[in-house]
Amino acid sequence: MASSETQVANLALSKITGARLESLQDDCKEARWANELFGQARDYVTESALWRHSKKTLQLEQVTNDRVNDYTYAYNRPSDCLKLAWLLPQYGGFDPRYPIRFETEGDTIYTDEPLARGVYCRQVTDVTKFVPSFTDADAWYLAHLLVTPLRLENSLIGLTLQGYTAAVAHAISMGAAEQLIIWTADEQMADFHRGR
Repeated sequence: MASSETQVANLALSKITGARLESLQDDCKEARWANELFGQARDYVTESALWRHSKKTLQLEQVTNDRVNDYTYAYNRPSDCLKLAWLLPQYGGFDPRYPIRFETEGDTIYTDEPLARGVYCRQVTDVTKFVPSFTDADAWYLAHLLVTPLRLENSLIGLTLQGYTAAVAHAISMGAAEQLIIWTADEQMADFHRGR
């Protein structure tokens, strides 16, 4: 697990250059760029999957529905929500065969589900809460963002993106991150027939 933003930045820098920082406040271009891009990288990677450390389930706050012809209910999007994964009924878990239809517009979530609960990726800024696989993916993506402003070799752009993609895939395979897969009715039927 990471103990500081500087540690994550150093992991990123180790993938593209020999620079090492004492602090993100160091007076050098690597520190300035890492400090500027750190939050963007963290939030982008958080949105890429449903990470164990950032997953949150919350009873949604109902608001006035201004789209009554489209949906029965409207809810406030939680303030710490980076990406809404799915909705749950008031009781029970998620069943991918019967996803609850919803639409987001700005800070409002529209659905026909009464007393809906939201499952989403929340912004986590405390690096000590990051799971190790997230730290690795975050460092790869930060390295990817740093290549251009640090004017490093262009081939590193593709290599760091490949590293990031592999890190996310590895995290998903380990269960540290989840991807939501919702099948269409045809895909569900094909899977049913394959299983017979």
